Amino acid sequence: MTAARARREPMDARRAQWETTPPSAHPTDRQGRHDRYSIGLPGADGVDSPAFIRATEALRRYDIYSPRRMRSLVCSDDGRVRTGALIIQRIMFGPAAVEAAVRVVELFGPRQPDRAFGFTYVTLEGHAEKGVASFFVARDADGAVSFHIESWSVSGGGPAALMAPLSRSLQKAFSREALRHFRHTAAP
Repeated sequence: MTAARARREPMDARRAQWETTPPSAHPTDRQGRHDRYSIGLPGADGVDSPAFIRATEALRRYDIYSPRRMRSLVCSDDGRVRTGALIIQRIMFGPAAVEAAVRVVELFGPRQPDRAFGFTYVTLEGHAEKGVASFFVARDADGAVSFHIESWSVSGGGPAALMAPLSRSLQKAFSREALRHFRHTAAP
């Protein structure tokens, strides 16, 4: 798919197909590459701060990746992340784009002692990666708030396996880009 087409076409065109696609990973899978990314959120000094509240709202909207990088559709009644929700993703890189989907398996928070709020999803068959990822905001012992991405993944197999080195490089770059986008989204 071209990036222009990915931006132009309605996101729900293949929703019925993705709804019936099985997961390619189990929520408890913690195999393959383990990646952790985090960034501080300026102005967020506790779970009641406006920045923490903005960050949790951005997570609920799945506003994690720049719209230049990814278009997404959260398939829930109100378009917000919830347990069981399908998220269709169109990931753009240069003139090309790929469509994939994930399913939210857990919405958590705030939980003690880190007062974290976030969610975990698993990839669906057809995704370039097989794995589990969590996205969350958390307060540390000093009250500072940060955004985190943590994932475990292996190559999706088939044609994706041939592209594994490139896919891995893009995954890391896109995660770092997401940190910067999310910090900007949660900024005062």
